[in-house]
Amino acid sequence: EIAQRLARAARYTPNECLTLNNDGRLSQSVDALVSLIRIHGNRREQQTA
Repeated sequence: EIAQRLARAARYTPNECLTLNNDGRLSQSVDALVSLIRIHGNRREQQTA
């Protein structure tokens, strides 16, 4: 399981991709997810403007 996690972490992620690291407390992960949703929404608004 650890080897699989390390392999996933080592994969290349394009710059425009938003990533969520689930490596802390649940509340931190939820806060980070909400932040990513806001960023995504802002990007979509800019694309349609």
